[in-house]
Amino acid sequence: MRNDLQFLLVKSAKLLLYGFFSQVFFVGVLTANNGKAQNRSVKEVFIEIDMKAAGILEIFKTIEKGTEFNFIYDKSHIDRKARIDISGKLSVNDILMKVSRITDLRFRQVNNLINVKKIKNAYPRENIEIVFQSITVTGTVTDNDEGLPGVNVSIKGTSRG
Repeated sequence: MRNDLQFLLVKSAKLLLYGFFSQVFFVGVLTANNGKAQNRSVKEVFIEIDMKAAGILEIFKTIEKGTEFNFIYDKSHIDRKARIDISGKLSVNDILMKVSRITDLRFRQVNNLINVKKIKNAYPRENIEIVFQSITVTGTVTDNDEGLPGVNVSIKGTSRG
């Protein structure tokens, strides 16, 4: 009788342990996502927007609230008098292209940051540039234990740095 009870307890403990690890595994599989989902292009992200006579900064704030993107800009480059009508479910790319056509702004996406600059040439190649950083390198370049100012590091065989 005692051996039967002991056998039953050991078997129950094993089943409970297997069940626990199975649940942990399946919850991990269900909640897993690929790393690129965090760095999506402005062409892939859509937002519902309905703004009449909106200012540029209002549009930027609406995009920041509805997406994972953040804008970096110099306030002197933003025309505060410019007004834009935008409505519908549009990609962030479409919204920024419309803003670029009306104003002289150029956008550069680096991961989840969108850099806003004033267009310098009359005929820019692209008003929206998308860049995904695959690795981040930090550190100090030294010579004889002294830091070297203004040193750039680039990936061998490419123009990326």
